[in-house]
Amino acid sequence: DHYGHAEGDKLIRSVAVVLGKCFRENDIVARIGGDEFVAIVHGCNTEDAKLIMDRIKLQNKSHNSSRQDEHLKISFSIGYAIGENLKDTIETVMKKADEHMYKDKTSKRTWLN
Repeated sequence: DHYGHAEGDKLIRSVAVVLGKCFRENDIVARIGGDEFVAIVHGCNTEDAKLIMDRIKLQNKSHNSSRQDEHLKISFSIGYAIGENLKDTIETVMKKADEHMYKDKTSKRTWLN
């Protein structure tokens, strides 16, 4: 917001590029609003999810190391959830992922203080 819509659009496109390098062609990655993205990964278990999160962090680090302007660097707070049975609704899974993401975000704030 501080740098305007054009700069914000650049950041969103950068996030899309980083995320695009972290998922398979048949995975679904979508922006769900603002600076929030979601990925649907079929056949994914907890171990796979953690590997994906590691890939995102590695790609993010690579992206940021090539940026001179501090405001063009991106950061991620990541959460995941696994739909483990047919009773899990999309709302339930999204809520679990949000909870994990907020824990990640909070842990970064604590670490920085």
